[in-house]
Amino acid sequence: MGRHHVAKHEADDHRREDRRERREERRREREPRPPEPPDPEPPTPDPPPTDTWPRVGASYYTSLTDVRVDVQDWAHRLRDAGCDYTRVWLLDAWAIPGGTGCYDGLVPWERTPDGRFDLWALNPRYLARVRAYVEAMNAAGVLPELSGLELYTWSDRKQGMLWVPPASRWCLRYNRQGVYYGDDSAFDRIGQMVNPDAFLAHFHKQVVSTLTGLVYTVEIANEMPEKPMHARLKDAWRAGGYTGSFSVNRNEDTPGQYANMKIGQDYDRLNLHGKRDLDYLEDVYSEEPTYQAFAAFYASGSYQAARLTLSSDGCRKSTDVNDAYDYDALGEVFMDALARGSSIEHQSRIKLRGFTEGRIDLNDLEADWLRSLKG
Repeated sequence: MGRHHVAKHEADDHRREDRRERREERRREREPRPPEPPDPEPPTPDPPPTDTWPRVGASYYTSLTDVRVDVQDWAHRLRDAGCDYTRVWLLDAWAIPGGTGCYDGLVPWERTPDGRFDLWALNPRYLARVRAYVEAMNAAGVLPELSGLELYTWSDRKQGMLWVPPASRWCLRYNRQGVYYGDDSAFDRIGQMVNPDAFLAHFHKQVVSTLTGLVYTVEIANEMPEKPMHARLKDAWRAGGYTGSFSVNRNEDTPGQYANMKIGQDYDRLNLHGKRDLDYLEDVYSEEPTYQAFAAFYASGSYQAARLTLSSDGCRKSTDVNDAYDYDALGEVFMDALARGSSIEHQSRIKLRGFTEGRIDLNDLEADWLRSLKG
């Protein structure tokens, strides 16, 4: 066969192959296409918390003001430990560098050029952190309890105690308005809604506005004396637009505080500290007018169990992060409280490493122990 005929035969073969490929391509185009795989399902969010009780909680009290804490990580750790509640302070004596355990944290008020604080100028970074904190807790199904005041930032009662920094450099003493809270006379002024003390009500109002649409509850103050001051602070929160529930924690953790603070009427819940083992049930408070021991108070039935929260604040065994609590004894207290229908709140050992090593580690959260309390 000549070269011309061979070339023509090969060209015909190529054309026939091209036609077959085009036919096959048209056939494939006519065939129904397999359905596209569905988009992956987004993770199911945790249901937002509601202000209902009882609850199981754990806390690092300065986790809001301590910017070393990733708030989303902290919220997830609480959730994974079986907690649906955490207590956190709005004010933090350790959030100004210079002193054992102190760090560069957040305070509510801006500084003036001379270094003093302006109690009418709210710090936008602080307010943004408050919003981010409560958002993270809500997303994890954890109810945050915002404690509005404590003694470490200003009161002479706490000065000189282990690791407590000098109050002289903090906002409630070192400010351009000349406000100076120090001795017990401050208890008559705190919460007043007239100058120069009205700044605190203004602060509460800004917090409420910042948290619009989110779920949280308020503790009037931590370990605070002076019953009339509690009423003024409650009025200040209400004047600022807060409509949620209130808890109280007096510095006297006695059986009579439930009746004294009119729990269920004037306030919604009572937080009790310092009950480190079940022996507390028989401790005698001889000055109490009605029930001189918690065993008698509980037996009386004159309370609603869901309105009580037992906290491990004040129950620490030592400052050693590896031996912070007698967990067996404390666990018995907590499980007894849960069996009664009350809430529990554990002050985690997390803060201790900040004082002894200058750092914190969220892995110090006692997650396994907390999970075990719920059976």
